[in-house]
Amino acid sequence: MSDNQAAEPAEEILTPGQARAFQVIADGGTLKDVRGLSDKDIEAIYAVGFNFYNQAKYEQAEPMFQFACMYAHDQARYWMALGNCRQMVKNYQGAIDAYGFAYIQDITNPWSAIQASICYLALQNKEFAAQSLDLAEKTIANNKPDETAKQRIAALRHAL
Repeated sequence: MSDNQAAEPAEEILTPGQARAFQVIADGGTLKDVRGLSDKDIEAIYAVGFNFYNQAKYEQAEPMFQFACMYAHDQARYWMALGNCRQMVKNYQGAIDAYGFAYIQDITNPWSAIQASICYLALQNKEFAAQSLDLAEKTIANNKPDETAKQRIAALRHAL
């Protein structure tokens, strides 16, 4: 495209369905809203994944959690479940990624950073493990006290 050409407005290059989806998400919606799914629909898929997870069927649980995360990306617990699932199959980088999204969705909860630290330790990356623990400590300091989290952080610090 030359300097004299203007980019086409998004409305002109999107289909009506794409334009609607774009608007729903721009207004703070999720893909669940775009597709017309209810919270109950997403929760049912999550519940199936949770049952698989509790039976140690992590490979079957992961796509259920991925679905929940994709369609309700604003729910930290879905991202935590996906991270836990990936961590159980030793997909540590994938777990770290999921825990990162969980933290973005709930910056008051230190557990996503704590879990990421465990994954970094499994990858033998002590620097990032320590940074994750620092984030968890700052999260606790800026929010409500969590003695269990503090104890877990202290134990992980010893592993560094």
